[in-house]
Amino acid sequence: MTRPNRILLLMLMTALMTIALARQSTAQTAPLPLGQVTVTFQMNSCPASFYQGSGTNPAVCYGANVSCPSANPIGLTFSYINGNAPNTPKGTIVLINGGGGQMTLTDNNDATASDYATARYAVVQTAWATDWENADDGLGMNAPPACT
Repeated sequence: MTRPNRILLLMLMTALMTIALARQSTAQTAPLPLGQVTVTFQMNSCPASFYQGSGTNPAVCYGANVSCPSANPIGLTFSYINGNAPNTPKGTIVLINGGGGQMTLTDNNDATASDYATARYAVVQTAWATDWENADDGLGMNAPPACT
């Protein structure tokens, strides 16, 4: 067997072994368990990393707990601003940071939130107290964080 054929055969065998030995992933089953959001308090002012709104239409921030079955509650700070106050907004834009979500979006965050509010949308920003991807079941084990 020639060298190019051996390499091709080796690549084919590697691909087949990878397919054969790969653990089959499973999707979450529907319906997901029902979770709960409990607003615990309204803040006097929003944290500095949140869009503050304008003088006549300031953002309002809240502290909350989010709980899913089989996981300890996770703290959440969120803000809300109605960009079309006092009228109904055109829709709601939720700004969520990637990763564990403990911080609001950075860099152009104010410009983005301001642009949406100016366009008469409601804007919501979120920041988890801890990494939501590491939800704890109370026994020190990671629990499935997904719920609806």
